[in-house]
Amino acid sequence: MKFFGCLLKILAALILFIFIGIFTIFITPYLTAENYQYDDTPNGSFRVIVAGVDDGDNEPILGSISINELSELEENVDYKIYRSKSDGQCSNISFWCQATITGPQKQLIELKYSQENYQLYNKYYVVDGKIEPIYFRIMDRGDAIMGFLISIVFTPVVLLLLRFSVKKIKNSV
Repeated sequence: MKFFGCLLKILAALILFIFIGIFTIFITPYLTAENYQYDDTPNGSFRVIVAGVDDGDNEPILGSISINELSELEENVDYKIYRSKSDGQCSNISFWCQATITGPQKQLIELKYSQENYQLYNKYYVVDGKIEPIYFRIMDRGDAIMGFLISIVFTPVVLLLLRFSVKKIKNSV
């Protein structure tokens, strides 16, 4: 019987460890999200959608580039900042994008972009062909490492607090 009780405690500690780690992984991007005012400089990973022209058939090519690459493109390549023709899903894009027309020359673009190492979500306005960043959130491998480390620290703390609470309740009864 003592063996099963010990096994049950180890299993409970393992479940607590996993729960704390997963909770940390999913909550960290929301805690580290960035909200921007009109004149704020966005994170270097902030992505925007641009439309370039294919030299072969003059068809527009849509792509997602970082805000840093956007300033470099301004000097070297003929491109336009993407604006959707209507509300809803953006068309001809290999990633998730949602457009909302908010005024005659103003459009809200929401973008979810994923690669092997990270997943990001950002919002920005396109106003008269210019970008106004609003929101940026990123989830990457660092969040998983942070979740593991926080789990290593907080699992014993939670277990000690539980043990202390149970003893205090038993002594008061």
